[in-house]
Amino acid sequence: MYELVFTGQLASYKVGRSRRIPAQALQSFIQQLALSSKND
Repeated sequence: MYELVFTGQLASYKVGRSRRIPAQALQSFIQQLALSSKND
């Protein structure tokens, strides 16, 4: 997860010292993975 966030592949934002990943961003990322695996 850290690599995905810090490379910009997964959207996130900071709240204090914590980093949060919006549910919609995670759903979109999973959907992109599913679509790319169908194309392979």
